[in-house]
Amino acid sequence: MAGYSLADFPDSGRTGELPESVDWRDPSILVQGAAPDINPDHFSISRQKWERSGIRQWDFGELPETLTLQGAKKEKWTAYPGLKTEGDDLALRLFRDRGEALKSHKEGMVRLFSFHFARELRMLLHRLKLPKDASLAARYFGGSKTLEKEIYESILQDLFSRDIRSPEAFAAHAAEAEPIIAEKGKEKLQSVVRIITAYHECRTGLYDLENANRSNRVIIQFLAMQRDSLTNLVPEHFTALYTDDRLNHLERYIRAIRIRAERAMHSFDKDQNKAAEVKIHTDRLQKLLKELSPNVSDEKRKSVEEFFWLLEEYKVSVFAQELKTPVKVSAKKLEKMFGEIMRMV
Repeated sequence: MAGYSLADFPDSGRTGELPESVDWRDPSILVQGAAPDINPDHFSISRQKWERSGIRQWDFGELPETLTLQGAKKEKWTAYPGLKTEGDDLALRLFRDRGEALKSHKEGMVRLFSFHFARELRMLLHRLKLPKDASLAARYFGGSKTLEKEIYESILQDLFSRDIRSPEAFAAHAAEAEPIIAEKGKEKLQSVVRIITAYHECRTGLYDLENANRSNRVIIQFLAMQRDSLTNLVPEHFTALYTDDRLNHLERYIRAIRIRAERAMHSFDKDQNKAAEVKIHTDRLQKLLKELSPNVSDEKRKSVEEFFWLLEEYKVSVFAQELKTPVKVSAKKLEKMFGEIMRMV
């Protein structure tokens, strides 16, 4: 039974297993409704007053979350100021949509902090080198150079993707981030090495089992589904998808897939009985994903994410109990959580 990854929540284009819907990780899903039309003349005038390019430091004063624009007949519209990356440049722009403005501004903050910490980040990039013995495992993820770059970019997102609106807040966050940049890089690199090593070992183990069972069509199909579960759980750009907290659990989930596959070779019927128990909850997950919409509440969206992770823990408890779970998990707990989510708006 193939699993679902965060990248497939839902229909992100990686597996095609789920019906067309939305990606729950996209913050724009929480934006309610469309932005009202703004008089283009007044918007153009406001842009001339507010917008600027060539930003290299915070020298533009406090940045409000919203601006109220007023027309000649006292009609009013709301605009949203924010930073925007434009090639190698950084600009201050006005947006008509709140969600677009917030997303752009956080990306712009990453760029602004990158300018601020140019020397420190050059040193960080120099140190983010995968060990030579991890190069084979890195091939699943675009190779060592590609993966090193993605680790670097994920660290920038972790540290600097913030909705900061004042020079004082910028300075405070810079002071907080500066002493942890190097250690953050070291920890993320070590975490990724553990994950890709476990991934490579799991892929190799599945391949060996396939070679040993080539004449058994049912087993070959089963192993192919485990490989799909693995690639869904750890997609090529996994460093951009998962927080550090989630990355810390990936290695255990990967090991659980391998343990399940190996045990199934000795007792396939027992594995399938357990799989039937898990399928009840994966079907419920799929139902929750189908019902996500652009108007879903933040509470429901986060709860669906938590259901996904609790289901991963449940799989560990069912197929690889010796790996243990950091939280108590059971079919009853999943059933209760599903009911609670279904009652949410």
